Amino acid sequence: MGYGRTMDTLSVVTAAAALITGMTLPAGVWRVLAYRSGQVDHTPGMRNVAILALGLGVASAAVLVACVVLLATRT
Repeated sequence: MGYGRTMDTLSVVTAAAALITGMTLPAGVWRVLAYRSGQVDHTPGMRNVAILALGLGVASAAVLVACVVLLATRT
């Protein structure tokens, strides 16, 4: 009596990329919009955090697209 299916590495990477994209891309966009809002109360690292979150979100979205294509073309 065992488990019928196990997750392979591609499935795990796809799930991780989906989680990271879902968490960092909206936060990055939100921080960039807040930074560019023109308010005078910027914290010193706000721009750096916005760039980091947006960069991580875009990179993980690219990995997610590649993994989904690989999963879809796998036989």
